Amino acid sequence: MLSPLIRHYFSPREILEGEGYARSGAVKLLHSDDDRHHFQVQGTADEPYDVYVDCNALFDRELDVVCSCPRFQDVGKCKHLWAMAVAFDRRKLAIPSRPQRARLVSCDMDEIHSEIYDRAIGGDDIDDRFSSGSLSHPSAVRFANQAIRAMSSPTSVAGGPPATSPGSPPPAWARSLEAVRLNMPRQYSTHQEATTQPWYAINVARSLHSDQLTIDLFERHLQADGTWGKPRHASNRNILLATAPTAFERELSTRVWGDEIPTYSWSKVRHKPYELNLEADDSEWLLPRLAATGRLVWLLREDQPWDAVLPIRWDPSLYEFVLLADRTTEKGGWLVRGGLATDPEVPVAPMADLLLSTERIVLFADRVGLLSDPNAEHWISMTAAGPWHVKDEQRGQFLSTLAQISPQPITRFPSEFCTVSTANPVPVLNVDMDAKVKGGAIVGHLSFAYGSTRVKSYHGQDYLVDETLGVIYSRNLTAERRSASFLQGQMVHANGYWDGYSPLRIVRDEFSGLIKTLTEAGWVVEANQQALRVGGQLKLNVTSSPAKQIDWFDLDGQVEFEGGCTTLPKLLSAIRQGERTIRLNDGSVGLMPEEWMQRFGRLADLGGLEEGKLRFQSSQALLLDALLSSDLQATVDKGFRQIRERLQETHLVKALNEPKGFGTKLRDYQKQGQGWLSCLHELNLGACLADDMGLGKTVQVISWLETLRIRRKKTNEHRPSLVVVPKSLVFNWVAECTKFAPKLRVLNYTGKERIGLEDLSEIDLVVTTYGTMRLDIEKLREIEFNYLILDEAQAIKNANAQAAKAARLLKGRHRLAMSGTPIENHLGELWSLFEFINPGLLGNSTAFQRVARGAAADPESVQWLSKAIAPFVMRRTKKQVLTELPEKSEQVIYCEMSPKHRKLYNELRDHYRALLSERVQKEGLAKSKIIVLEALLRLRQAACHPGLLDEKSKKELGPKLEELVDRLRELTDEGHKTLVFSQFTSFLEILKVHLKKEQIPFLYLDGQTSLREREALVNKFQNGGVEPVFLISLKAGGSGLNLTVADYVFLLDPWWNPAVENQAIDRTHRIGQNNKVHACRLITKDTVEEKVLQLQEKKKALSEAILSIDGSLLRKLSWDDLRILFE
Repeated sequence: MLSPLIRHYFSPREILEGEGYARSGAVKLLHSDDDRHHFQVQGTADEPYDVYVDCNALFDRELDVVCSCPRFQDVGKCKHLWAMAVAFDRRKLAIPSRPQRARLVSCDMDEIHSEIYDRAIGGDDIDDRFSSGSLSHPSAVRFANQAIRAMSSPTSVAGGPPATSPGSPPPAWARSLEAVRLNMPRQYSTHQEATTQPWYAINVARSLHSDQLTIDLFERHLQADGTWGKPRHASNRNILLATAPTAFERELSTRVWGDEIPTYSWSKVRHKPYELNLEADDSEWLLPRLAATGRLVWLLREDQPWDAVLPIRWDPSLYEFVLLADRTTEKGGWLVRGGLATDPEVPVAPMADLLLSTERIVLFADRVGLLSDPNAEHWISMTAAGPWHVKDEQRGQFLSTLAQISPQPITRFPSEFCTVSTANPVPVLNVDMDAKVKGGAIVGHLSFAYGSTRVKSYHGQDYLVDETLGVIYSRNLTAERRSASFLQGQMVHANGYWDGYSPLRIVRDEFSGLIKTLTEAGWVVEANQQALRVGGQLKLNVTSSPAKQIDWFDLDGQVEFEGGCTTLPKLLSAIRQGERTIRLNDGSVGLMPEEWMQRFGRLADLGGLEEGKLRFQSSQALLLDALLSSDLQATVDKGFRQIRERLQETHLVKALNEPKGFGTKLRDYQKQGQGWLSCLHELNLGACLADDMGLGKTVQVISWLETLRIRRKKTNEHRPSLVVVPKSLVFNWVAECTKFAPKLRVLNYTGKERIGLEDLSEIDLVVTTYGTMRLDIEKLREIEFNYLILDEAQAIKNANAQAAKAARLLKGRHRLAMSGTPIENHLGELWSLFEFINPGLLGNSTAFQRVARGAAADPESVQWLSKAIAPFVMRRTKKQVLTELPEKSEQVIYCEMSPKHRKLYNELRDHYRALLSERVQKEGLAKSKIIVLEALLRLRQAACHPGLLDEKSKKELGPKLEELVDRLRELTDEGHKTLVFSQFTSFLEILKVHLKKEQIPFLYLDGQTSLREREALVNKFQNGGVEPVFLISLKAGGSGLNLTVADYVFLLDPWWNPAVENQAIDRTHRIGQNNKVHACRLITKDTVEEKVLQLQEKKKALSEAILSIDGSLLRKLSWDDLRILFE
């Protein structure tokens, strides 16, 4: 249906009248051509109007239409067009498309007329020129109508141009004369011209009733005595106006009361022949002309006598509604009244002078005019009854209510009642620091301050009121938009876009910088409706414990926020709870800068609140000093300075020689280690000896224990020490003590039949394993040892493991950890180690884990952490201290898979890649770790040897073993000794078979090898055994072995943690090695092994800045990393 598509264009009156035409049969369909149709609608004029419609454009939601009536020419729509649409639907004519709505597009009537004429005479190009352009002159319509009737009739129209034969057009002169004739106004007889006179009366009563200006037409007749008779309603409007004295009046019959309106378009509803209802636009054109005749009057009612009626004039000035306020002493308060004025300098006409106001028309006793604003009529109607009484206490409420109305009327209020201001707004950003938003964004709202009043950016109110001061502010929307644009340009919006009106979501990391920028630009920033102050100066104090032996330090002080302040404990308490703001002493809100959140967050995590102050242990002096950097104003006392200086000088202490009678001479760096241990011993602080593997950590510790034994002997004080070691190192410790310090009495507390804890009076050192410590912790924790020593202390790297928990339960006056790789996997392991060495140094575990997680992206965290632990860690590398140690070279040997082997690997890779991609998309990477580990294990096995996955392939040599066996044969012939490491014992088993075939002798050690067998194998390899090759599983033999007789090391498969690989290489590259060490990694090309090497290089470096290499490759794998591995 067509009518629903265009209904929104038509007024109720147009729809009503158009449907009336359609019901009465006034609509005819003359021609249909595909989707284009020609209708005629018989209106009130003598001739019907032509209506054309083209539906082709409905595909573009447009409808091409044209009507020959003047109304359509002026506004592009009319009642005839609606009548056509109703008839269109009743005939069920088809339309090519059905959009919800269509836009009306006016067509060119000249082209349509030409097409109709061509169609009438048989033209062929009608379809190409049906629609476009604007409305043409009405004469063309008449001519087209005449031409159509002429061509469809055997005879020509009477009085028209001569008929022509079908197929030949009439001559040009005939068309021109006909157009002139049809366009001439109708003429009436003028015999009454001097005897009648039209008068125009504004009917006030009926205008008020209909809310539309009503003019009645009267006529007066010339009496026999030459006077004009009493006015009466016109009986024949056309004849009366045709004989009117002015040309304008003579045209009124057709231009206003008639249907032909060539230039103007008014809406009108006629009730009686002499009555005319006008809309405001019509009145603006008509009233000045009627007033110019001198015969425009007003009547309160129809039967009003004409004796006192006087003509009124047209006032061309536009009237504006004005509100005024006058102080009233009689009632108290103010009288607010309305009035009309044409100029600020002209006195206001009171409402009492107004006779009529309808739409834009205002009628006074002597004049009629127009309102400048149609909305003023509402104000007039509300104030016409009299002034409003506003009490003094109601003034603010009145002004606030008034300000909510837009547009505002003109006011002429005295300053005592109200003033109007156009002050520039102050932008205000109010943030809700408590709102819980996804992603941690901060929610903010933009508003503007005008004086003491606020308005939100999205509020549609144009005016604001300060009720206290009695000021109405006109909003400066241009300035507000400028401020919103400035904010949008400065901030990083959490959603990526902000429309300038809705609540903001500010990225938390950008918040502090944004606040600084806004405040510098003159903005007001608030938090939770309170003034927001940015943190400024800090005044901190560090005081020591009063005892002679300093056990702790207290940190206290005051923090200033641009005039407000708070105490340090309150600040730290807020930070602990994750708050970014804090209530200050004056009730305002303080914003903590982002750097404060990080720095004081560490303080809050690493210290403990005691008696309203933050307390730190003496071992944390350098940590506290690192956190209190130079940009903080901190006052420290003498005790803190002394401890700080001593800790800073621990590495600068005098070297200490080995004790008298010690079985070997210590190297210089080992003597320096002795002096360092002595310094920390005096400070009652724990230590971590983290020298590189092979630098003799065990010898240094045994020398120190012997030194302590000699010192105790002089004081007659005895307390044994405890060393906890991996199972594989028990005999090494016992043997080394016997060798270097034979007077040191050692108890080997291991094995199923272990005894000896009952009486330790004759024991200087108890040697046990981590497993035994875990099992016998209830016995061991009852003994207070002198020294608690952990060898290969990375064994307690997991703070939640039973071994780590048991170690923390042991009692000892002093603590020492030994480890060449104190950080094997991640920085979080550092906490477990130092919680054993110096409990509390790094705060609680949860707090330190937060620091460790952020260290990679926060160089400052790495810096202060390194500074904090530096006094307690002694680490030297071979390169630094063993200049005489032979060079170590490392080489990667790439192996090529066979086509059969490659096919197996690719199939396996593609299977796991598809499986992982689907699983990660569904459940995420965190929940897919088991599948990830399985996939990586299988791919690494496939890269090593097909026999690790397929039993049938075990007999094959494979590319790696082929390369290795060739090199081992050559090295054996040359007299070299070689270590071969692999993580897969099954791979070593396959290698053993092929070595036997090649008659290459070898030794073998894995996790199943007993301690006694282990010791025997090492001794045999070191001391002239005939086996040139030692096969070792990486986990079982990567530490605790001294195999310096070997000078070649082969790593058959890469491990995620390069520190573990380095440990394996250092079994031979250590003190006692006289030959250059060659370390070779066998890598299968284009496999996961090659990618592991790349990721090792990509992931390492973080903990190097602190202590060692962080090799936690598996822990840090991202989905992007996995995609690389499975390429």
